[in-house]
Amino acid sequence: MSLRTHIYIPSYDRIDTLMNTTLKLLDRHNIDKCMITIFVETEEMKKEYNEKLNYQYHIISTGTKGIMEKRNFLEIYSYEMSKNLNQTINVLYIDDDIEDIYDYDQPTTNLKSIIDIGFRECRNSEHLFWGVSSFHNPFFLSKKITHTNKYVCGAFFGQVIIPGKECILVDVDHGEDLQRSMEAFLRDGGIVRLNWVALKTEYFPDSGITKYCGGKEARKKEMEINCKYLADRY
Repeated sequence: MSLRTHIYIPSYDRIDTLMNTTLKLLDRHNIDKCMITIFVETEEMKKEYNEKLNYQYHIISTGTKGIMEKRNFLEIYSYEMSKNLNQTINVLYIDDDIEDIYDYDQPTTNLKSIIDIGFRECRNSEHLFWGVSSFHNPFFLSKKITHTNKYVCGAFFGQVIIPGKECILVDVDHGEDLQRSMEAFLRDGGIVRLNWVALKTEYFPDSGITKYCGGKEARKKEMEINCKYLADRY
């Protein structure tokens, strides 16, 4: 990666999952640990994560509850950093349970190149928000970059953060990535999506946010309410 990129990983009470998936993935692609910050909910979680990770990573306790508050915390944190440094920064957000990143139908051998392409396309187009496909099924993939109003899942996306630029905050827990995608399109006039790049991950596991919500059925019920709200609003 030619430009310094900050990598932010939100995590909720699943240090073992984080160690066995996302951190292994980043380590496999020789991503420097000093680029990575892990965001957890409480000081107790921060202590547990630090101990299991041997204090190798920067870990921040957000004091937040739910996806919405956590994502908004990360957004504000990113823009405050950019403002304090008085410079544009790149931020890659990645969930704590990503098993692999696919280059069309195969696991990528060069994650750094994919990240570079995403941020370079943002800077060249002034569309400051980029992402990839949610599923690693080639039927839904195409080897092209688009700037249209496409959905970018919250599990893996990047932003070019410019000092003084309006940040994007969300007001729902479930569907927050749908809302962020639409708000980015409205703000910038386009969204960068690398349509041949995809994620391998387990959606709706019993841990993480599903556990926080009280199980899959409770999570699905809240999703239906939030999606109806988003449909009416947009």
